[in-house]
Amino acid sequence: MQNQPDDTQPSPRFSLATFAMRAVGLLAFAALSVGVLKSGLLNIYAQGAEDYLAYDGLLLLTCGIASIGLTGRKLGLSGIWLICYTSVPLGLVWSAHEYVLALASIDPTADEELALTLIGLLTPVIAAALICTFAFFNIPDEPPEAMVKLSPTRLVAFSMLPVVILIIGYAGIWGLWLPLLIFSGDTMLVLLGAIGLALCRRHFYSRPFTQFLVEDYANVLMDGGKITAFFGAATCALFYIPMSRLGDPSLLGTTMSLSVLNILCGCLVYSIAVILSSQSASGKNQDRLRLDLWHLGESYAFILLATLAPTSLFDYIGFA
Repeated sequence: MQNQPDDTQPSPRFSLATFAMRAVGLLAFAALSVGVLKSGLLNIYAQGAEDYLAYDGLLLLTCGIASIGLTGRKLGLSGIWLICYTSVPLGLVWSAHEYVLALASIDPTADEELALTLIGLLTPVIAAALICTFAFFNIPDEPPEAMVKLSPTRLVAFSMLPVVILIIGYAGIWGLWLPLLIFSGDTMLVLLGAIGLALCRRHFYSRPFTQFLVEDYANVLMDGGKITAFFGAATCALFYIPMSRLGDPSLLGTTMSLSVLNILCGCLVYSIAVILSSQSASGKNQDRLRLDLWHLGESYAFILLATLAPTSLFDYIGFA
């Protein structure tokens, strides 16, 4: 019998091609990052924007996203998959938090301070988007259908990591007083209502509540979290936009807290749900998760544009 060729080892040519493509990928990501960050950045820094960037918060966000991926990998889950789908929700959580913090501390009469504060407010979203982009292009379209099965207790404990990271921020960076400042009973009503409706939907159309598995709770929290975030944009459109034209700033506080905190709480719950669903990173969920990330970002972008609308280009150059 003739010896069959050994196809298990890659040929040198294949290894060289793989190395070349990895190099191309890194250069492409570097080009994307520089293209995103460089435009106007030097001019912004020349205005003193570095004093308004929350470097400690950005470091905590980046390390937190990395810790989720590394912990997931150590537990036998797909670390890069976790980084991809938790980075954007956590970036939105950080940005919404910076929004509330800016409202509490900024001098409303200082136009330059307001403009430069917005740079720090948006930086977590940009950083998280770049992390998500890098991870997205490193996961296959059809990941493994099933990952390592963890015990429910371990998986639930792991899913609390986003909350732990946020608590570390409150304890070590922003101060323990901030949770009291940003707490909103109306936001809790929206969040609990959305989760309750998602729970009923799962009970009626999937399996009875008494037979729920971890993935059922993951879907409930995922649906409840994103609906809460969407209602953040809805309440902004319904209340803030008309109230902002009445000329009474005292009417805007509750509306702003409801809109922004809906994004914060909704995205935080969504990131927890993604971790709970990480045991099965099947391809059938990829399109849903990707669309969710787009819609979460769109909801927050709507709030930003509605409340912090920039001067149009035509107004600025005097054509309007």
